[in-house]
Amino acid sequence: MSYWHTATREHILSNYKNDKPVEQYDVCIIGAGITGTSTAFHLLSQSPNLKVIVIEARTLCGGATGRNGGHLWPGMEKALETAIEEFGIERTSQAYKFEAENVAALLKFIEEYNVDCDLQMFGSLYVVEHEEELEELYEEFELLKQNNLHDVLKVEIFDAERVAKVTNSKRFAGGHFTGVAGSLHPSKLVHAIAEQAIKLGLHLYTHTRVTSVDPINDMHCIKAEHDQTFYAKHVVYANNAWIGQILPFAKDLVIPTRGQVITTKPLPNYWKTGLLFNDGYDYMIQRKDGRVVLGGGRLESETEEQPELDDSTIHPSISKVLRSFLNSYLDVKEPVEIEEEWTGIMGFSPDELPLVGPVPGMKNQYMAAGFTGHGMPVTFLSAKALADMILGKEVFLPEIYSPQRFVAK
Repeated sequence: MSYWHTATREHILSNYKNDKPVEQYDVCIIGAGITGTSTAFHLLSQSPNLKVIVIEARTLCGGATGRNGGHLWPGMEKALETAIEEFGIERTSQAYKFEAENVAALLKFIEEYNVDCDLQMFGSLYVVEHEEELEELYEEFELLKQNNLHDVLKVEIFDAERVAKVTNSKRFAGGHFTGVAGSLHPSKLVHAIAEQAIKLGLHLYTHTRVTSVDPINDMHCIKAEHDQTFYAKHVVYANNAWIGQILPFAKDLVIPTRGQVITTKPLPNYWKTGLLFNDGYDYMIQRKDGRVVLGGGRLESETEEQPELDDSTIHPSISKVLRSFLNSYLDVKEPVEIEEEWTGIMGFSPDELPLVGPVPGMKNQYMAAGFTGHGMPVTFLSAKALADMILGKEVFLPEIYSPQRFVAK
């Protein structure tokens, strides 16, 4: 079981199933992670008379959101220079700023609804070991400054001395610090979002695996296991890595990728920020109680854990690396005891950008998937964009997220 699930498994909503289904829904959302619950919340907070259902194969927040590393770390997954070359500075800046807006909107929700999700906005630091890597960080920072983007996420470059103070290690040549970043408890957050949506009228069905979606005139027939059938005018696919199982368009565009994470027993409070290592393949936070949440190690797998949909097992070689990481890589002297270890399935896209918007060629179908391990900084407002599309309102969403980019010209 994920460390995050231990705090919410007894929550009344974890295994919730509405006992008063209606014959037809306005919107059916598939997936009850942060994307699905947020889409429901944004729909119902703007249009409370809508009939909205969220269908989830497992528990509430049982997928990738509830199995992640606990980071809230904006900053495009795709290299800035590459993004500018491919999309131009205007569209790249739009995507970069969108992540800052997403974090701000999420923080506003947490404050407005008094959500207890262990939020810590302590910044995050990506560290490098070699001088040539540090030079690349400086070059990207200059690119940010040239385009007035460095202040959007409060970015700084740390030299070796500053990094050593943050990491308690002299291994690193420097790092890229993001001030608008931190950590939170993802399962507590999603339960809070779902709670607000249910208050507004959401019907939630956990432990209900959707097997097919078929358009019928102006409606959709959504079939699930155990001979359950639902009807809805609009369908939102918010099931990320599993989307290809029921949406043919996404089958080769969202690659299931298994991540592995451990939680330690409390250690001295060495680390005051989120940390990212080894070109982003390894990542960690230390919680207020001293526990370290550490994920990564995919390079130990010959396939880098792709494609992989089984989150019921762990990879032994990755486990070995994670369990020794703090002692061998960060020179922690104390014995490190492990409390939990788990895996979760991310959805990676071919160009490291999410696919958010109408499903090409399908009427009244929408998708939000392919977040490439970078969902928390973009999903809350991506969900609002989907809600606004359905409601016919003005949409705030980076153009480069459009699934249409994968349609042959």
